[in-house]
Amino acid sequence: MQTILDWQPFERMVFQQLVPIPFPETTLLFELRLIPNDKGTRLIETTSEPRGPLTGRILTKLMLKLMTPQAKRHAIQFKKEIERDVLAKKGMQSTDNNT
Repeated sequence: MQTILDWQPFERMVFQQLVPIPFPETTLLFELRLIPNDKGTRLIETTSEPRGPLTGRILTKLMLKLMTPQAKRHAIQFKKEIERDVLAKKGMQSTDNNT
């Protein structure tokens, strides 16, 4: 379950995520920011340390370490999808065949 704590459309969103493990009250805070730059827009995701009971915090930290490689692959795929959408909007075709 997610609770949005701050919403600034097209700039920033902060939300609290209830960790889906069997330890109630374990949460993480996430911040997503969109930063304009010379090439377009940069997406920055920041994650807090887990909050809640000690066992939940420990297992959440372990889970995040194990999920980091998968999260990086998802971020790369997300970037490719956004770039493909931008090119399609401009009437161009992607040269990336690895999607």
